Amino acid sequence: MTKTAARGSRASKFRTLMVLAPVALDLITRYRASQKAKRGRFYQPSRREKMLDSLLDQANRRFGRGNNTKRRGFF
Repeated sequence: MTKTAARGSRASKFRTLMVLAPVALDLITRYRASQKAKRGRFYQPSRREKMLDSLLDQANRRFGRGNNTKRRGFF
């Protein structure tokens, strides 16, 4: 196997990962939102759930999928 063949396969794996990552992120985000909706408005999430929510929020912001709310000033 030559160096270019190994490099090509690594690139194709990375490309596949970059294609599948937003889809997986969307599915995980929807699943988590449905869990939150079932538990109700005043449920206090555990530390683990808070950490997962913050990681999902950060990943959504990185992929450009914010929560679609306009940020306002002081009023």
